[in-house]
Amino acid sequence: MILFLLKDKSHVGEVSLELQRIALNSGLPVSLRPYSTSPIEKQEIYRQVEKLLQAGLMKRINSIYSSTVILALKRQECKNTRRYIDFRKLNTLCKSDSEQLPIMDILLINYLKKIHLLFGFGIRISSCAHSSESL
Repeated sequence: MILFLLKDKSHVGEVSLELQRIALNSGLPVSLRPYSTSPIEKQEIYRQVEKLLQAGLMKRINSIYSSTVILALKRQECKNTRRYIDFRKLNTLCKSDSEQLPIMDILLINYLKKIHLLFGFGIRISSCAHSSESL
């Protein structure tokens, strides 16, 4: 909620509850050569990276992993560019999550059941996927 109230768009919050790790299927590093870019595009990439470094959103490191950077025009503004990082190769080597995301219908039904238990409402939900049940 606080993020939307800030006037500076480059300022974002930080959550450091747990260190995030990317689990890979193999120990081989992903190291891709950069795509060929024009000198103007290269200058724009360096400008945007420098802006992120100054804002503290990135830091310089030496790593055996590297992915390519792509510049694309923003949809609303045809003159401004947005940088994208091509993580497709890294994504193919990542282990998939063992837990699936919960189905929204089931979450909603469980939420309504709790409301019924707390306040004594008689709510009846029927759907094609679930049989009619009284909550």
